Amino acid sequence: MLTGLLVFFLLAVALLAVPLTLSCQLSSRPGRPNFVAVGWGFGLAQHRIPLDRDVADSTESEPAEPAEPAEPAEPAEQSPSRNRMDLERGLAVIRQEGLRRRLARFVGDLWRAVDKDDVEVDLRIGLGDPADTGQLWAVVGPVAGVLQGARSARVAVVPDFVDAALDFDGRGRFRLIPLQVLYLFVALLLSAPVWRAVWAMTRPA
Repeated sequence: MLTGLLVFFLLAVALLAVPLTLSCQLSSRPGRPNFVAVGWGFGLAQHRIPLDRDVADSTESEPAEPAEPAEPAEPAEQSPSRNRMDLERGLAVIRQEGLRRRLARFVGDLWRAVDKDDVEVDLRIGLGDPADTGQLWAVVGPVAGVLQGARSARVAVVPDFVDAALDFDGRGRFRLIPLQVLYLFVALLLSAPVWRAVWAMTRPA
């Protein structure tokens, strides 16, 4: 039993040590194709995953029967105060200096661990309120600075202090070792700043 577990562990480590290549194009702009192409084992296996689905293809096979008119449902009760409380709690968490430094360090380590080619990213984010966007940018800004300072890619991340927005357009080719990336993620999840942030998000108000 122990020998079998050891063999399984060594086999998993060996598979995770094989380089993985990811080519992707992702955009929120209409008319642009979105896809992810995965290559494993120095080109031994390749698979392209289209992310744009034509809804019409799934409905052309059989005409849909007319549905009976349903009774109008009562509008769900909205709780703006509750949503605002959750937003303020989330912003309070990301304002933690230790968490911001740990996230910036993680992004830097991950960026250096991945070989990049032909990477271009444009991102615009906003929460619809200048104060909230400013607090969010206190975390995103340093991370964006790490990415924008890299010579191996063109990354532009800008805040929108007027409107609520999440517009993105990016493409690139990345080569990574899954075992190395997994190590970085586990180290992040086990770090004290992340656990403090999880406790702050889950504890009763």
